[in-house]
Amino acid sequence: MRSPEQAFRAYYASMTDADLLQTAANQSSFIPIAQRILVDELGKRSLTPLPRPAPPVLHSALWVLRSHLAGFTRRLYHPHHPVSS
Repeated sequence: MRSPEQAFRAYYASMTDADLLQTAANQSSFIPIAQRILVDELGKRSLTPLPRPAPPVLHSALWVLRSHLAGFTRRLYHPHHPVSS
């Protein structure tokens, strides 16, 4: 019977570099032993995962309302000038 460590090592070793890098993009959701062995396998192959893109900026409803009101006010007081965003 295989230990979890042996199972993870065999699984990651069987992956292509591309699959391993794609898997590494989600490693923060893995259990610690899976993360550690994934890092080991990446190191054996001299692979560096790409940094995760920053999450999109979420604005509060108040910020959105303020932006809309500011645009409306500009159009109200300066109707002939285009609104710049």
